[in-house]
Amino acid sequence: MKSILQSLALPAILYAFFGARAVTGQPSGGPYGPVRQTYQLPKVTGTICYVAVDGDSSQSGRLLSKPTTIEAAVARVKTGDAIVMRGGTYRTGNLLLNQGITIQPYGDERPLLMGTYLASGWKDLGNGLWITKWTRLFPQRPADWWQRTLFGKQTPLCRFNNGFFFEISKGVVVAGNIFVNCDHGMMILNSSNVRIYNNTFVNSIACVGRNGRVAAGDRFGWHATTGPDVDERDGHVFVNNLLVGCTEFTRPLLFVWQPASL
Repeated sequence: MKSILQSLALPAILYAFFGARAVTGQPSGGPYGPVRQTYQLPKVTGTICYVAVDGDSSQSGRLLSKPTTIEAAVARVKTGDAIVMRGGTYRTGNLLLNQGITIQPYGDERPLLMGTYLASGWKDLGNGLWITKWTRLFPQRPADWWQRTLFGKQTPLCRFNNGFFFEISKGVVVAGNIFVNCDHGMMILNSSNVRIYNNTFVNSIACVGRNGRVAAGDRFGWHATTGPDVDERDGHVFVNNLLVGCTEFTRPLLFVWQPASL
């Protein structure tokens, strides 16, 4: 059996909270999680696209003074381009990419991607559970067994949503992110040489896996020419990530898998 993780730094980074003990610092060997820094504009072969929370989707985003929206940028960029995000909270989701691009902050600003919209009209059920109605709060549907009034407190609906999902990719970098209460904070599938560092996963699984999927009969036309073959889906680096679970979180914080046949 061939290992799909090339490097894995695990000591003192897998955590679970038992009781009400306060955590005042990080374990030794860090830093873990996002590291504050100032980013230079990326050197890319394509175009830099600037986006902002209050951007205008009709703008191209090529000028810093006239940013576009993150949704419009994702729809327009091509391999070799970069998206530079101004600071602020972006309430968006279902951003799908099939291009090799760079996404980073502008300077020392701090963009935050939130996969939810603001909700109002909360109702107290009297048992510590509050509910509300929405149409767009979460992009995915819950599993068939889930009922809000029965399982809403033990299994929040957010657990049916994911953070980042990369499939059939080469050289992806996942760095400096915070994932909270996701079914999968990050899922890397059938990819190669992915670098994962300085992220924080709170009640969210970090998952890396591969299977025997091949190009023959595949519905994605780009798989055969750009995706790594089965025996090349390895070389990942997982370093300086902080993984934290509360007492109610009983799932693995890090899950690395492949079929026994591989």
